[in-house]
Amino acid sequence: MNDLVISLKRSPLLIALIPFMIGISFASANLVSSFTWFFLGVVTGVIVLITCRKLNFSVNYLWGILLAMVLITVGYLHYGLYHDYHNAQVKTASPYKVKAVCMTTPEQTSYGHKCEMLVTHKGEKRPVKIKPFSVIVYLQQEDNIDFLKTGSSILAVMRFSEIRNRGNPHEFDYKHFQYLNNIYYSGRIIQQQWVLLPGNKLPVRRFAEKCRDYFQANIDFTIFSDREKAILTAMCLGDKSYMTERTMMLFQRMGIAHLFAVSGLHVGFVFLLFQGIFGRVAKYSRATKILSVLIPVIGIWLFTFITGLPESAIRASIMFSVIALGRLSDKKHYSVNNLALAAFIILIINPKQLFQIGFQLSFLAVLGILLLYNKINRAVYFRHFAGRKIWELISISLSAQLFIFPLLLYHFHQFSFAFVISNIMATPVAALLLYGGVLLNVFTFIPILQSIIAYLVKFVFTLFLLALDALENVTWFFADNIYITQYEFIILLLLTFSVVLLIYFFHARNIFLVLSMALAFTICNLNKRYQQKRHKSVTVFNIPGSTTISFVSDQKNVLLTDTAIFKHPDKEEYYLAGQYMATGTRKNIYPLNINASGHYQSPNLAINALQNNYWIRFEDLTVLVLDSPVLLSDKYHVDVLIIRNFKQNSIQSFLTNIQAGIIVFDNTSAYYHVDRWKYECDENNQPYHHVQKSGAYEFHL
Repeated sequence: MNDLVISLKRSPLLIALIPFMIGISFASANLVSSFTWFFLGVVTGVIVLITCRKLNFSVNYLWGILLAMVLITVGYLHYGLYHDYHNAQVKTASPYKVKAVCMTTPEQTSYGHKCEMLVTHKGEKRPVKIKPFSVIVYLQQEDNIDFLKTGSSILAVMRFSEIRNRGNPHEFDYKHFQYLNNIYYSGRIIQQQWVLLPGNKLPVRRFAEKCRDYFQANIDFTIFSDREKAILTAMCLGDKSYMTERTMMLFQRMGIAHLFAVSGLHVGFVFLLFQGIFGRVAKYSRATKILSVLIPVIGIWLFTFITGLPESAIRASIMFSVIALGRLSDKKHYSVNNLALAAFIILIINPKQLFQIGFQLSFLAVLGILLLYNKINRAVYFRHFAGRKIWELISISLSAQLFIFPLLLYHFHQFSFAFVISNIMATPVAALLLYGGVLLNVFTFIPILQSIIAYLVKFVFTLFLLALDALENVTWFFADNIYITQYEFIILLLLTFSVVLLIYFFHARNIFLVLSMALAFTICNLNKRYQQKRHKSVTVFNIPGSTTISFVSDQKNVLLTDTAIFKHPDKEEYYLAGQYMATGTRKNIYPLNINASGHYQSPNLAINALQNNYWIRFEDLTVLVLDSPVLLSDKYHVDVLIIRNFKQNSIQSFLTNIQAGIIVFDNTSAYYHVDRWKYECDENNQPYHHVQKSGAYEFHL
């Protein structure tokens, strides 16, 4: 019998996991009510019982349908209960007096300091105990800010605001990201409006951070360059705060950015280290077999602790612990079943993990290795030891990449064709660097031996970085700005499943299935490109302190923007890159200068700067960007009137002289001015759109 059939038959938890995840997905999307699922479950149960009783024999598929309905209902209800418990309704109109606990140490941002806090007491006059809820808190720079650490408790006056997206097309969904972390509000503490309370509410987590800081100090050798220190700290402890953008981009282009997140790879290295030391005693007795499993499990949890208990490491440790403890059974082919059990445990603890990219990548990568590694590894045989080991690394990389390939394209919009070469180098190098970092901490009391280890680590670093820099120069190894729609993503998942079936069952029908999925993906891709070619739109972006207007036509994107974008290139990447990819356009920036007098001309776009204002003709659309008062002898009609950086208290004269289809107030005008203008628009029945409050304005032609 085929290995895949054996694995699936001996992995009932994997089959049961699917309807459980479907129930969680339905609950997250609010597709149906919980009463509907309960009703369907009861009806299905009654039908199954009546059918089995009348037919007088076992109807397996009906029992399977009933079990699937039960698991979908359980997943649905579990998600609903979890969401209701962590959800909090907070009025955002007035400030509150609160008691809160720092869940993370405050970090410096452009807005001051930011950290996650758990609010335990809240009240308008005095704090009273409430159901705890998490918030992202912003604090201004103060002298005593350094005393705030993980577990610190404070008494403060805090004003809450609901976390919202800026509404720009295809930008990162920050609200959903925080929603998955059970954070629905942000809080702002005014300067000198908080006091530090005595004691620490999270001593275990704080001690874990102290351990991480201690180990980080021990690998801070002078012989390492700043770049090497940053990479070693990120690989061993998961702290990426010292990484430069240039180094991060290099590792992303090579497809090995996962080395910087303490996750399954790092936990697996630690597990293999302990198993290599204690695994040989397993054959002596039942007790030694138990010890040979328990000691590596304790080792990976100790490693997770000293890295500061990051969520990705906790998730990986749960997976490895369940898989390792499953080895205590004498039965075989249970690795997939143990992986499904680990996923069940993680989703029972937090069902929102299902939508975390880290969980999806970890689960699918391990599942791919368990299902495909042996099949790919046995496809080619090498006589020499070195050849076999290299092929084993290639087999692991291929089996994992096949399963996570659709996720990489959909979420990260890039793919490295050098992943095979880079992972062959990175996997053993990452193991050596991780073990080297551990030894640097173990031999702190022997400075000479510690220095020798440091020089060996630096030698490995030098060769590794030279190889990566050489690979980076091969431009065709890397593809970025890849945009795939949800339909293409689903077809890619089905194509992946079809390829797995073809690997296990090389039949004509499976070849036909793979070709059909490939054809479906090609058709969707051609349709997407056709829609991109026809796409024509005007967008006024919601970017803090900036005016940015895009005109998209014939897969060209002309940006009318101010100098704020040029001063902060990361703003362009964050707010605009999504539109570039989704529309398949190339950017052409036209600087917005208050004192400019000039013009831009193309077949379907004309921009004329006059009297600090911009008169624009785009296709059949007339747009006026108003920066200062303008005198008009007659009434003038425009389709879109954009008011930017305007300091007048009233726009009544414009409402009289300019007949606009819609008025757009961008992000550069003061809020109190806009409130007055909106009142005047209501009085004159003039449609308007406030970008800062309602999100970006997008007009499709």
